[in-house]
Amino acid sequence: MYETIKEFFVTQFTVLDDQFTPDAFLTDIGIDSPALVELALILEQESGIPVDDDALKSATTLRELAELAREFTDREPVAQRVAAINACG
Repeated sequence: MYETIKEFFVTQFTVLDDQFTPDAFLTDIGIDSPALVELALILEQESGIPVDDDALKSATTLRELAELAREFTDREPVAQRVAAINACG
């Protein structure tokens, strides 16, 4: 997940590749709330799982951000859960 986040910020924003270390503070490399909202939308589109951008905003470092994002995207997609529920009913 860390590499996915790194690629997103390097390609979408003016964050330099060498600024990325797991312990880099988001504020130090210019990652703000709007950028995290955009990241949440991208992760949600790719995974099909709702990603709470407010939860992502609680991260202070890139490592924390990657861990939070992984928690969301490791969940079972909503469509699969609904299909499973419907199949049982």
